[in-house]
Amino acid sequence: SNPTAWLPTKSWDELVRVDELERFKDIRKNFLAQKDGWKLVYDSTEPHREKFPDQWQTQLGDFQRMCVIRCIRPDKVVPA
Repeated sequence: SNPTAWLPTKSWDELVRVDELERFKDIRKNFLAQKDGWKLVYDSTEPHREKFPDQWQTQLGDFQRMCVIRCIRPDKVVPA
């Protein structure tokens, strides 16, 4: 279940699903451990410019970052 009051349940469910992909393994655990850092990304008016917590800042390429942003802030990703 969603561990935060600020993240919509749908967004948490998306993170749970993306955690099943090899490239995103343990992002759910990191999210739980680094809630404050992820909240900064969530609250940002430009989440694509925010630093991701811990190893996620350097471990993910642009496409993977966009996937995470789509999970937590789908309003910031334009459908193509």
